This record gives sequence, structure tokens and C-alpha cells, in this order.
Amino acid sequence: MRSDAPRPRPRARGRVAAPWHNHDDILDGVTVSKVMSTDLKTISAEADLQEARAAFKRHAIHHLLVDDRGRVVGVLSDRDVVRRLSPYAGTAAAQRRDEDTLRRKVFQAATYALVAVPHTALVQEAAATLLERGISSLPIVDDEDRVVGIVTTRDLLRGMLACTVAPHTP
Repeated sequence: MRSDAPRPRPRARGRVAAPWHNHDDILDGVTVSKVMSTDLKTISAEADLQEARAAFKRHAIHHLLVDDRGRVVGVLSDRDVVRRLSPYAGTAAAQRRDEDTLRRKVFQAATYALVAVPHTALVQEAAATLLERGISSLPIVDDEDRVVGIVTTRDLLRGMLACTVAPHTP
């Protein structure tokens, strides 16, 4: 007799180790400068959220640095924008009040309590900071406190994966 029922999957015996299981030191000494994004995208604090939404789409990114008179003063995430926009904005069902949300300014949605780390910080420190603060990006600053990059949770995961696939040798 033939059954169309799915066959049970074979069970693994014992614990299955993650690929990095015995490589506790695989990220030792790796600094954020090795995994950070340096192609920084900025937006004026006076720009509207419609411009920000277009920039996220155009650059395929999730974070913009907020610029005010040549200084980075905050970070705007795509989630910050989504929280401030009407779900009907830009759709056929939109009313005037929905479209008005697109004209709100970046400075009304951005996060200004910047948490940054130096370019010499270890990736473990950056990951701990992201988790402790409940944030998803960290501006990276050089020795003169200039923003030189940004590290996101995605950058850290990408860096970890690169280290597990091809571990660095001292």
C-alpha cells in the first residue's frame, strides 16, 4: 500500500553543533572597521519623510544618518519612517490627512540620542551595545569623533558568517 503521508524525518542523535561550535575565539581581535559599511548615506533633518522613504528604496538600505548643517546629529531608520506614516499614504485609499504624513520632517522621526563606537571597538562590543540598547545600528567614529562608517546587526551577522566560512589566522 502506498501512503501519501509525509515520511518522518530521521532523528539526529545527541546535540547537533553549530558550524562555529568549537571556535569561541573566531572573532577575537576583529574590529568594527572590518565589518562596517563606509558608503554612508545622509539626509537633511529638514527633508520630508517622503524623501527619506525614497532614499531607503533607492539605496536599498535601512538607516540614514541625519545631517544638520554638516554635522551628523541622528539616525533615521526605515522603521522610524513607517511608524510616522499613515498606512494609507501613497495608496488609492489615501485621504488628505494620510498624504500629509508624507510631508512630516525627518527631524520629527529621527533618533538623536546617538550611540556611537570607535573604529577600534571589537565586534563583540558592538554586538553587546546593540543588544543592550535595543538598537539596530551604530555610527562608527574615528579618533577625531568624525563618523566614518555604520555597523548594523546585518553587518555583524555577515561578518560572523565570513569568519566561520573562512576563519582568520593570526
